[in-house]
Amino acid sequence: MAIISDQLRASLPPLFAQEADDDPVVYARLFLPGTSLNWYVLEGGVTKEHGFVLSCLFVGREEWSFGHFPESFLEQFRGPNGEVIEIDTAFPTGRLHDVVPAPDS
Repeated sequence: MAIISDQLRASLPPLFAQEADDDPVVYARLFLPGTSLNWYVLEGGVTKEHGFVLSCLFVGREEWSFGHFPESFLEQFRGPNGEVIEIDTAFPTGRLHDVVPAPDS
């Protein structure tokens, strides 16, 4: 089953559309239950090499980084006990600084 719905996929701006924005819009949060791993979805688009790719802010316990993640990679990713990545259905779309918790200082 696809992590990203057709409706969400259609609403995402194309890859690199928000690249120059210091406070881009975040459209969804993906997470791996039982871990600190989160992917905050900013953009999406189809590439020749990897199919549908999401541009995300990846947040782990001690890591924050922007990157591109093929949807197929996220669908196959498993946690230590076989957990699969889920979408946070209660996550509100909003500006990065409004909807993503600041890293612990």
